[in-house]
Amino acid sequence: MSFQTQSTALGKQAFFFREGDNITIPAAGSNAGAASRTNRPDATDPLYQQLQTVDDWEWDIKTMGDEKVYAPSPGRMQLFDIVEKGAEAMVKFSTNQIQGLSVEVFYRTYSAAGGGNKITSAGGVFVPLNCKPQRGWLHTELYDNDNNFALSLDVYGLLRITGGIASKEGAILRPKFEFNMLYSALAAALANNS
Repeated sequence: MSFQTQSTALGKQAFFFREGDNITIPAAGSNAGAASRTNRPDATDPLYQQLQTVDDWEWDIKTMGDEKVYAPSPGRMQLFDIVEKGAEAMVKFSTNQIQGLSVEVFYRTYSAAGGGNKITSAGGVFVPLNCKPQRGWLHTELYDNDNNFALSLDVYGLLRITGGIASKEGAILRPKFEFNMLYSALAAALANNS
């Protein structure tokens, strides 16, 4: 898919790599260590956990504290520039499946700084709200409705489930995730330009 003017539906896939897990790819020897904003795992690292089937997806970028700059033209002051003092990015998405990582993130059972217990597909014992929200790397892949690659992102940040996990009679559980991107010099993105 190229980014030409066209109507497109995008399918989203999301994967999460916990801060504190050992990196195995690109090289287990020299690059093994804690996942952090200074050490990014490769997108093919097997310790990335798929966040299952993504239902909806919304990236939002907000500016923080713009300042207007005025200049004379030649005497009357007119808007000359707008200086953006900062920005933040966040993605909100929901999945239509629940997994060990969903339970771990929702109940805050584990963090690299606080320890606790990781929850696997087999389950696990944990203390609810024992740790801070989970930090790590989010790897996303977007494809168009013809299965052509469109965009990938590798960003570091904070993953939470917000708004609860509602359960209704006969309804599918749909965890609502929120990922706040935190600064990392290793953040990367790739757009298909073919």
